[in-house]
Amino acid sequence: GQRLASGGGDTTVRFWDVSSSTPKHTCRGHRHHVLCTAWAPDGKRFASADFTGEIRLWDPATGKQAGSVLRGHKKWVTAMAWE
Repeated sequence: GQRLASGGGDTTVRFWDVSSSTPKHTCRGHRHHVLCTAWAPDGKRFASADFTGEIRLWDPATGKQAGSVLRGHKKWVTAMAWE
């Protein structure tokens, strides 16, 4: 694959340049550990969720957050999937 992203305990989401193994974008916004992530089927969006239950959508091309934070979960989110 040509796409690689990660989320972690440092509260960031990173989109990686797979050819150089360096971060292309480091995305900030989460205030707690990022527990899970998921690519949209078309690859144009990326979702991340954290320990507080907040879900954020990202534009992988720019590294910018897309839209508002999605809130509603009362506890952490540990898995996500796009339909």
